[in-house]
Amino acid sequence: MKIKINRLIAIGILLFAPFAWGDDFPEVPDAPSAFVNVIHAREYDDRFESVEDLLHHAAGVRVRRFGGLGSHSTASIRGANAQQVLVLLDGVRLNTSDRGEVDLSSIAVRSLEKIEVIRGSGSARYGSDAVGGVIKLTSRRAEPDDSVDISGTSGSLETWGGDASIAKATHQWNANVNFNRLQSENQFQFTPIEAENLVTDHRAKARLERLPKFGRYHRLNADFAQNSGLARFEWSRNATSSISGTANFFEREGGQPGDISGAALPGATDESIGCNHATEDKQRALLSLAWNERQWGNGAFQAQGFHRYNRRSLYDEGGFCFLPIELGDQRTQSIDTSSGVEFSYAGRPTKLGPVYLSGRSATTVRYDTVRADDSEAKHRWVGSFFLQEEVRALKGRLRFFPALGFETAKTSEGLGRSASFSTLIKQEVEDESVFLPRIGMILGIANGLRLKSNYQRAYRRPNFTELFHPDYGFVRGNPTLQPEDSWNFDVGLEFARESLGPLRQVRTEVVYFDRSIEDSIEWIQNEGSGRTLMPQNTGPADVSGYELKTSATVFEYLDLAANYTRTDSNVAATGSELVQTPEDVYFASAAIRLGPAKLWLEFTRESEILLDRFNIVHADAFAQWDLGISAQLSELPFMSWVPRGLEVSSEWINLTDQARIDSWGLPLPDSKLWYLRFRLAPR
Repeated sequence: MKIKINRLIAIGILLFAPFAWGDDFPEVPDAPSAFVNVIHAREYDDRFESVEDLLHHAAGVRVRRFGGLGSHSTASIRGANAQQVLVLLDGVRLNTSDRGEVDLSSIAVRSLEKIEVIRGSGSARYGSDAVGGVIKLTSRRAEPDDSVDISGTSGSLETWGGDASIAKATHQWNANVNFNRLQSENQFQFTPIEAENLVTDHRAKARLERLPKFGRYHRLNADFAQNSGLARFEWSRNATSSISGTANFFEREGGQPGDISGAALPGATDESIGCNHATEDKQRALLSLAWNERQWGNGAFQAQGFHRYNRRSLYDEGGFCFLPIELGDQRTQSIDTSSGVEFSYAGRPTKLGPVYLSGRSATTVRYDTVRADDSEAKHRWVGSFFLQEEVRALKGRLRFFPALGFETAKTSEGLGRSASFSTLIKQEVEDESVFLPRIGMILGIANGLRLKSNYQRAYRRPNFTELFHPDYGFVRGNPTLQPEDSWNFDVGLEFARESLGPLRQVRTEVVYFDRSIEDSIEWIQNEGSGRTLMPQNTGPADVSGYELKTSATVFEYLDLAANYTRTDSNVAATGSELVQTPEDVYFASAAIRLGPAKLWLEFTRESEILLDRFNIVHADAFAQWDLGISAQLSELPFMSWVPRGLEVSSEWINLTDQARIDSWGLPLPDSKLWYLRFRLAPR
């Protein structure tokens, strides 16, 4: 590993040192040495974009979609799964205590100001769930002037949507209210994974190749309608004190088409390969209130209280879609809540001889609960403390960030079995109190060029589903699970220059990362318990790779950006790679401004991915092209009669009809889609 790192640093210095000039690097206060992507949501207001779409612009991030538009979607950072990525909205956790992940499709881009992606562990500051990284969402604030912004969208698969926002700001307070609506019939065409991808034996493959090939199918019962809204305010009590609050809600109703893995056979019909009567409803509500004092002693103080509510209900007519036998109509509901308070303090730099010292601290107390129809209620208390110092030397060119986190928890008992057909008994969860150290470093090599590195511990407690999933005979939870524990290391170079010949806003990163997990958690068949599917600790796993990212504006008219992530992984127990983790991910975008019009093109490519832990089932590599154009109509020739601020845009997704799948049994559309959007934002 040392050879790779030294070679990487040497190459980076040779490439960047001759151009070093300027200094503009993104940093997050809780981890300044972390490698960060910042995506400004307002820059994409002229498009029909989702959070999942925007995350393609971040190096090291892979989005996994469990179906077409509006379907459950999650994010992976540096090979970490969705349970190992923490998502925050205005500082409040969106990860549920039940499943431990966040549905990104439930977050409206038009309600956001920016998205910050912290690559690398955030456990020291945020505790459990931040193994691979953190996605910080900041809700949209009102601009200095009053504004009204309205848009409407129509497109393929009978898709309709719209949003409206109203913002008002004065010298003392500002407020923003946003509402979004999206619905689609979503009956898309797809091609299942070919049977030869399910086996590795060459003779078996030869026999399968003589069978009829799969045809194209329609994904039935995938329709949905969803609403989301956000209200945010900030009141400045005086020059140094303010109070802010956020209220966010989301609801979705739609069909649940089910998992088609093993159901699609040559000659099957559309109606025979899915759940055509099951429905699913989801709701989320989030409230937070924060008090900020920018002059508190020798620093700044913030106190925040929050509450999050999630509800999910599933109705399965006939009871045969999600259980192995028909049990009649099945209705299940689960409710997940999280409430807590957080106090944080940031001190100002203090000079001590040749060095400067400054510190940050945070204390959090959280209470999580889960209530479900098919199991007893569960709860967990979590308390954490975080302390970070900053030490500056060499006139600020060298900065060290030693940090220490501490987390303790208490999880309620739950029913579980020691083996199949044994009696259900109360079982305790062995919660540990853990220290989570981190050390970061930034070295300024030249103006506009710096070296960064981090070494830190990460930790994830099993979620309630992993611990106490109801025992259905073929699947159950495991109360004896041990937490995931890992160490993370990364090192890399950042280059920034405001101007370089015809180029503007030049930004480049080269990063190497390595993560060693001591005890991974995976859902696998338990051979000793009647082949029951259950989560188990599968031992060590290693992930390493590198990230390249660059962007620039050419002659102030052409915006170019690209990133590449290479990920190598190994699970010690099987000698196989991590599932859902492509070795190579490429993304490139270009946008050209031609007066009042803008044309953009995006390209995404992922190498083959493995869909099961034994590396038997795989999905082929794909390459996708997307194209879009937008124009301010009132600024076009002979269109001065059009209301000012009226904008129209059109997009074509998957231009080359590429077949793509992110998860076995949950297909994606394999034909091009189009969307037409109108937006009115008078200024």
